[in-house]
Amino acid sequence: MSPLAAMLAEAEQPSQPPRVEVVRLSTSYWQDRRGLHIRRDITHQKRKCSGWQFLQEDPGMIGAEESVKTITNLNSCEDGLYSVEVFNEHRDWESGQIEEYELRLVPFVEPA
Repeated sequence: MSPLAAMLAEAEQPSQPPRVEVVRLSTSYWQDRRGLHIRRDITHQKRKCSGWQFLQEDPGMIGAEESVKTITNLNSCEDGLYSVEVFNEHRDWESGQIEEYELRLVPFVEPA
């Protein structure tokens, strides 16, 4: 395929919506007869999301513990709505596919 034909074929493909992943972070504390407990929940906000959802897809492939470890700033975040951003992408030198990445939670601002 010529370079011009490849550019035309790419231009004809429908554009995909931008990747947006929004989660709610919530912390709960409780006590029972065995002691004090702390729990942090990361809940997807489906209506605000589009594109590939890293925190929804990855736990099924690599496990919940490994998925949570990719979030670099989880311990410093307070409860609220956050957008999940990908950074520090490392690509395979042959295929160009992303092999490793880190995630960061950024306070979500509703688009105007």
